[in-house]
Amino acid sequence: LLDKSVRDRLIADVPVGLFLSGGIDSSLLAYYCKKYSSDIKTFTIKMGNKSYDESDYAKEVAKHLKLPNYTLQLEQEDLLNALNSIENNLDEPLNDPSIIPTYLVSRLAKSFVKVALSGDGADELFGGYAPFKFISMMQFMSIIPKSAGKILYALTNELNYSDRYMGFSFLLKQVSKGFGFTANQQIFRWMSSFTENDIKKIFSNDFYRNHSSRNILDLISKKYNIKELNLHDQILQMFFENYLPNDILTKVDRASMYNSLEVRSPFLDKNVIEYSSSLRSNLKIKWKTKIILREISKNKLPRNIINRKKHGFAIPMANMLRSSLKDRVCDT
Repeated sequence: LLDKSVRDRLIADVPVGLFLSGGIDSSLLAYYCKKYSSDIKTFTIKMGNKSYDESDYAKEVAKHLKLPNYTLQLEQEDLLNALNSIENNLDEPLNDPSIIPTYLVSRLAKSFVKVALSGDGADELFGGYAPFKFISMMQFMSIIPKSAGKILYALTNELNYSDRYMGFSFLLKQVSKGFGFTANQQIFRWMSSFTENDIKKIFSNDFYRNHSSRNILDLISKKYNIKELNLHDQILQMFFENYLPNDILTKVDRASMYNSLEVRSPFLDKNVIEYSSSLRSNLKIKWKTKIILREISKNKLPRNIINRKKHGFAIPMANMLRSSLKDRVCDT
């Protein structure tokens, strides 16, 4: 199904390229692209901060498949300049800093091609996000008192954070936000920028009573908390119906169209989606994520690419907020 989906999306009257991160999703697409187009170009971002950088993996995949790879080295100045362009175009708030490198890799691709393929949708369909490995622990976290979560959050909030990608103290702080909430809300609270107390400070009392994030998340989680869906499937469905269209696809759509680049997502082919929804959850998530994608990657990709952990397309935002972005944030 994926083979056919890639083949169909390579059909164009203009040159087609591929966003290549070196993760399993884009690397698998690269394999199928090579099968049908020997000269397809791949595009990669190289981050200055090593813990955020994936470009070495992308180069390895491109070399393994004998595909040309164009890499853009990013420094903070590039990110700030891109932010200026995005701010001038973005019509609504979007709380996802990865729109900045997405904008820049789209601009790089547009220099060579008119259309690019991306791996969007694979994480939501096949259970690719790192916290999915801990779904079995979410029931336990839901019975820990919320007060314990608040104490842990306060303690970890006082720690000095490193600028590394997903440092331990940062992860501990984020996980503490979910204590005491229903199991299928845990992961969304981990991902949230704000605690309930933060949100109380932001909104007026009347608005908060009627529209608090607790009420919104309660409504959403109740909709998916049905007997037909186990906890794995509930969370995957919540991601697919909410996070994917309202964050991931919105981000890619805006970042690419600001550069007049069309982006196509082979994983979001109707047949791939229907097949994914028919699979048992243990073919997606066990001790690893995306089990079935790792299986079909055997004999196609290097072993270390197949066994790689999930790495988000992130920028060193914490460091930027303390340095290059500090004045702008304070002024705002």
